[in-house]
Amino acid sequence: MKLSQFLELIRARAALIAAVFLASLLSGTAIFFLTPKVYEVSMITEVRLTTMGPDTALLTWTIEQAIESGVLDKEIRQKAGLKENAELPKLQAKVLHYTQLLRIYAFVPADQVGKTKGALSALVEVLREQFPSLPYFKKVVKLNERINRFQESKRAVDIRLRSARLSPDMARLAGDLGKLADGLSDMEESTVRLRSDGRTLHAFGIRVVSPPEAAGSPAGPSAIQMLIAFSLLGVCAGLAAALWVDEREKEQK
Repeated sequence: MKLSQFLELIRARAALIAAVFLASLLSGTAIFFLTPKVYEVSMITEVRLTTMGPDTALLTWTIEQAIESGVLDKEIRQKAGLKENAELPKLQAKVLHYTQLLRIYAFVPADQVGKTKGALSALVEVLREQFPSLPYFKKVVKLNERINRFQESKRAVDIRLRSARLSPDMARLAGDLGKLADGLSDMEESTVRLRSDGRTLHAFGIRVVSPPEAAGSPAGPSAIQMLIAFSLLGVCAGLAAALWVDEREKEQK
């Protein structure tokens, strides 16, 4: 179809196109008013670290992933006083400009704003209590256990060395000392990491910069976006209807 023919079709079927366009706009208007308004509830927290360890640059991103993955939902329900199977809003998190600031938010209907504020407040308590036991800090615990075992073994060997007088005892002690020496190099490296991460662990804290608040205006649905979308839909549907009617008339002739 040439452009002139297409323009002629639009002029001939203008009434049909306009009717479909208006029907689309009316449908969009009805959907806009019937769709529940969604509000953004958000808060800003700061991951406080007074001592920097080798992995602390990733700490905020680790917390972000833990929040969005939902692994903390069970603890949040408990802290918020909700039932075990209660539905929680989908919490999202975003690190602000490569800082230690973390923005946590959710989009919920108006009747769930209060519940979401409670969930965000409970999340802060969960992070303060539970996060040091998350995988990020488990290596600190393991390294600490290794150090303790090393110190206990060393004390036991020292006691036996002081009390040993017979040659067989000396042989066994020599074997024990050899085993300790084999792991000494790796233990020293682990100790360095443990000291640094241990200081980080004790320095960890969550500070609420901005408490949970709901936005004053709804985040959606957007009237402008729906107007544009249903206007485009109306134009396309109107043109399609005009082409279909035109083809039907040609087939009947």
